[in-house]
Amino acid sequence: MKKLLELEALRGASALYVFLHHTLESLNIREAHPLINKIFLFGQEAVMIFFLLSGYVIALSISRSNKSFKDYMKSRFFRIYPIVAVASLIAFLALWLTNKPIDTTFFNFLGNIFMLQDLSHFKPGIFCDPLFNNAPLWSLSYEWWFYILGFGYIYVYNKHFKDNLFLFNMSALIFSLFALITFKIYPNKISLTAFYYYIWFSGVFLFFLIQKNQLNMKNILLIFSSYLSLIFVYFLLFIYNEKLSTFGFHPLSELRHYGTAAFLLMSAILFYKKVYTKVKDYSFYIYLVKLFSMLAPISFAMYVIHYPINSCFVELFINTGMNVYLLLIIEILVVFGLSYLIEIKLMRLKLFKRE
Repeated sequence: MKKLLELEALRGASALYVFLHHTLESLNIREAHPLINKIFLFGQEAVMIFFLLSGYVIALSISRSNKSFKDYMKSRFFRIYPIVAVASLIAFLALWLTNKPIDTTFFNFLGNIFMLQDLSHFKPGIFCDPLFNNAPLWSLSYEWWFYILGFGYIYVYNKHFKDNLFLFNMSALIFSLFALITFKIYPNKISLTAFYYYIWFSGVFLFFLIQKNQLNMKNILLIFSSYLSLIFVYFLLFIYNEKLSTFGFHPLSELRHYGTAAFLLMSAILFYKKVYTKVKDYSFYIYLVKLFSMLAPISFAMYVIHYPINSCFVELFINTGMNVYLLLIIEILVVFGLSYLIEIKLMRLKLFKRE
């Protein structure tokens, strides 16, 4: 499938941002430089970019191929699981090298195999935490189930909703609203994943609007009002008259994620309709797109391996007196090099061919 360079650049830039978000914090560089801290404060927001991008790209991929569900899931499996397996091995070695307890249970291992992991200290109702404390793996559990739900939704769209994008959108909105209500009644990972589904789905919906040349004010308002509906209901159920924590924890974290997704989506639509044609031929814009798109082929591996590598570096070297900026450069080289070996060299082996 032909890649869209701007989307590849956004994927590469987002992975790099999450990497730097965690690394600069753990090396105390963000704390020492308020401006850097303000710039790299939005790691969770970058994950919402991944969700929106994923929905758009999956819709594009399915529309360009005639894969069966079996072939589609096989492709997704070999895209995700081998790299996650290597990342889990790296996370295990990082704990072992730093003499940290490896307290993974069989239930935790099984939960990660079935992509049910999340961050239990941030949200209620979570089945298990990411394997070997590799925190960024929380988002993969959402992505995996979005892939499955998304294929079904796109199949239904092709069968029943081709001429009615309003109903297509409303079905996903009602699905996430229902999940939100069940999450209030009984906090659980399944309902939480279904609640987040509309974020991923809105990337799918944007693709079909652009494909059908229906990205008009009416449909833009439809998306915006759908987000407002979810945010309003969430506010009534979880925020109104509730004791609040910080924006990084439940119940404000979910509100933050939905607000971020709405803002990002509206910004992307505005850029596409008002700015893109004016800047697409500028040399600086072309340079930036090409630069960050170079990171796209290793972005997934970078995302899933940087956290344990960073934790290991901090434990082994932060108190040795080594210059933190030198340590940062070495860590970047290690993460980039390993990501290249994993995602380019390893995934090109015949064993992992997806097509």
